Amino acid sequence: MLIRRLLLPLKETMLVTFSLLLIMRYKDFYCLPKYSDGDKTYYGDVEGAPQIPMIEARNIDDFERLFHQAVDEYLEWKYRKRSRAKWGWLIAFFVVIGLIVAAILTCPKKDQHVAAISDRITSVMNSQLTKDSDEYETLGVFLGNALAAPIIRNFISVDDYLVCSIGKFSHQGEEHVVSVGAFGHVFTVSKEKIKETIDSSL
Repeated sequence: MLIRRLLLPLKETMLVTFSLLLIMRYKDFYCLPKYSDGDKTYYGDVEGAPQIPMIEARNIDDFERLFHQAVDEYLEWKYRKRSRAKWGWLIAFFVVIGLIVAAILTCPKKDQHVAAISDRITSVMNSQLTKDSDEYETLGVFLGNALAAPIIRNFISVDDYLVCSIGKFSHQGEEHVVSVGAFGHVFTVSKEKIKETIDSSL
């Protein structure tokens, strides 16, 4: 019994030493092959790479070959993944820069805002004509349409924010946003809002 107790630590030390001798190293990755008596195979996981599936082989030489192959495939996969991420960020960056440059180059100016608002006011005035409108009302609408742009220009101010512009109708110290311009287009408020703005300024 005493001898057994003395040999037990020695046995454990020998097992640890034997295990250390079996540890395989390849490109900073480690793997400790274990042997299964039931399956008669060597098996083991690659340390530090949980994405690599368990390696199994009938003999230690095949195990080492599969270990090297698995590490090489894992490193290639990581490289492709980093490359895709890098190109993805670069593409996104250039797309954003392209959109910003396009927005700056096509930012609508005051003339475009005046034209868009004039068209909207003309549409509002024409919608007020009915079959019962007399010739004076028709003439008034016609003259209003013809003079809309020159008159509007005096009441419209446009704030340029490089990538977009905002048209404001100013009257007696009050300002109302009536249009927004971006990418070469001017978007005006609804006919009802235009009519309400005009009526409030009269």
